[in-house]
Amino acid sequence: MLPIFTQLKPQVPVVQMHQLM
Repeated sequence: MLPIFTQLKPQVPVVQMHQLM
């Protein structure tokens, strides 16, 4: 997981980030 991505999209949950990846 990229911490930068979470900083850019803090509203998006981790699950959503996983789907994007």
